Amino acid sequence: VGNKKIKSMNIKTAPYPGFPTDLQAQIMVLLCKANKKSLIKEDIFENRFMHVAELNRMGAQITTNGNTAVVQGNINFARINLFSTADYAFLFSYARKLKFKNLNYGVNIKIIRRIIGDFSSSWGFGMDFGIQFKTSNNWNFGLMARDITTTYNSWSINEDRLGDIQNAIEGQNQEIPSGTEITIPKLQLGASKEIDIKNSYTLLAALDLILKFEENNDIISTNFASINPALGLEFGYLDLVFLRLGIGNFQNELQFDNSKELSFQPNFGIGFKYKSIEMDYAFTDIGNQSIALYSNIFSLKFDFNLFR
Repeated sequence: VGNKKIKSMNIKTAPYPGFPTDLQAQIMVLLCKANKKSLIKEDIFENRFMHVAELNRMGAQITTNGNTAVVQGNINFARINLFSTADYAFLFSYARKLKFKNLNYGVNIKIIRRIIGDFSSSWGFGMDFGIQFKTSNNWNFGLMARDITTTYNSWSINEDRLGDIQNAIEGQNQEIPSGTEITIPKLQLGASKEIDIKNSYTLLAALDLILKFEENNDIISTNFASINPALGLEFGYLDLVFLRLGIGNFQNELQFDNSKELSFQPNFGIGFKYKSIEMDYAFTDIGNQSIALYSNIFSLKFDFNLFR
């Protein structure tokens, strides 16, 4: 009220009667106006700092490391009159059949360009590798190694423009952020079986095991790695119309009484295919079985082989 300053504080989310995780984002916005630096530790859910990027775009100064966020205080949001961000990705892909029957492989090279206004920019590099085997009785097996080189983004900071941000925080000398951002490797193992049903109907069943080299809330998790399964079904008619159902993102969520409850994320989709054109729609998190938000995903694919 009036000219009074908001005091900085350190907060750790916890089950009742601790600080509720659902108020973590709101208190983070408030602490951007605090008199000093504050710290927020999220001990309930993973990936609970998705709002940080949006706040930073509006002038906040928040850095994250795992489940901890450091919030700089005394931010003057009113001084921001124009801001822009852009992410670009250049993908180079190569795939071919091996001499072994029904065995294919592919490589994907990623060059990433990220720009945050005129404050900073980065270049990144990464690589994916995949291999697929198909049997004569319609079984498919695949292995995808994402970011196998560990994807690095190297940031360069405009120190002159950074000085303008530092001056907005009275009585504090803000350190230059870390210059390297990394994405650790991830493995995805999959198997599927296509079944032909009478009257031009087909059924495709699939199972994926997603392995991350970190400990988290996945249904299977150790100090070395975690495994999260995903299941899917696709019903097809005349290779023209498709109905898809899936379930994944199994998480052991911590409850207010310190017990853990298994949550999951259901999905639904439809697809249409006509000659060289494919249109698909997917709706995620049916029935709100997890903390993930609802998403509507549309995609359009065109095969230029039609002109050959």
